[in-house]
Amino acid sequence: MIKTNLSIPDFTKYFEANRLGTLCFPNGPREAVSLEGPTGYKRIQLRNLYKIATQWKINRTEIPLDDIIAVMAYGPAVQKPGFNCVTVEKRKFLQLGKKIKSTKKIPIEFDYADFLVLTEQDRNEEESLEGDNWFIHPGFFHQGETETGIHRLYNGARNPTNRTALEEGIPIFYNAGRLEEVLGELGIHSKPKRELYWDEGKEQVLHGRIE
Repeated sequence: MIKTNLSIPDFTKYFEANRLGTLCFPNGPREAVSLEGPTGYKRIQLRNLYKIATQWKINRTEIPLDDIIAVMAYGPAVQKPGFNCVTVEKRKFLQLGKKIKSTKKIPIEFDYADFLVLTEQDRNEEESLEGDNWFIHPGFFHQGETETGIHRLYNGARNPTNRTALEEGIPIFYNAGRLEEVLGELGIHSKPKRELYWDEGKEQVLHGRIE
């Protein structure tokens, strides 16, 4: 896999050629079964991500593709480190002896995959799309009665309502030069704590992996 910048036009070309595979998240428990593409954790279909990012009307108006600066993943799905530290207390010999405290690492669970679509024009809209059909196979995200799905947020470059998404987000498809300008204008100079790698494989289908 390689680290490279893919733009919104690249995203569109892969979509139109039906060559979009999956995007693998770094957090959560590993998959029990190895599926087509890179093995790892929870994954979303890139074709679905394209629809999420580009095929939404705001005030009955579709967002022009050339108005999109970046599509970024943020939130628990891509936070680093990928685990929470929990203190566990137990006795040395079953119910006897001195209590001993230890630290246990628990993988971060997430019910919603969060995506920010950064646009040139001022747009501050968000919506949560429930259901498992956005992901690699039905039932993959279910945990009891928890609702699962996608949370998408549209923000204009001049007045973003969620700076955290910009500060900690992982650019998936983006205009690198313009995104750098926007972050600089907003005084955001931190770099993402994760890296994104791409691979086409023998079938020339695009798969991404956040590490």
